[in-house]
Amino acid sequence: MFGVIIGDLARLGDAVKLRLLIDLTGMGYRSKGRSSVIIGGVKMTVRVCDGYVELVAVYKDEAEIARVLESLNALGINASVTPWGGGMRAVRARQGEVMRHDWVRAIVCGKLTEMLREALSNGDDGRSQSIDDAMTRLGCTNPLPRT
Repeated sequence: MFGVIIGDLARLGDAVKLRLLIDLTGMGYRSKGRSSVIIGGVKMTVRVCDGYVELVAVYKDEAEIARVLESLNALGINASVTPWGGGMRAVRARQGEVMRHDWVRAIVCGKLTEMLREALSNGDDGRSQSIDDAMTRLGCTNPLPRT
């Protein structure tokens, strides 16, 4: 893969060049949307930090934020809106809301299992421990061995 001659780099796309550089530096990259779930027609990202989980959707358009809040509220999910940066705002559903709804918990547990499998395969011990802790707090059944 790295046998590319310098002259050949000009013919490669920018994304391919970036992947090659990332591979050369030894860093990993994650595909966009790898931690997304659909809750009531709303695409949200499952975020894990220090063993706690939250669902986040980031928007700039106020009308879109209102539509998302309305969709989540119709399902009985209480979400809040917080600043995100760059003029964006985040619609957040905290861990307590995920735990209140069994069907949301099932969706999130499925995604956490995928995320844990990825973290373990990448050898990311810190992330895998945080995801494992979040799964334990949510009461997910974890088919993967706990470390």
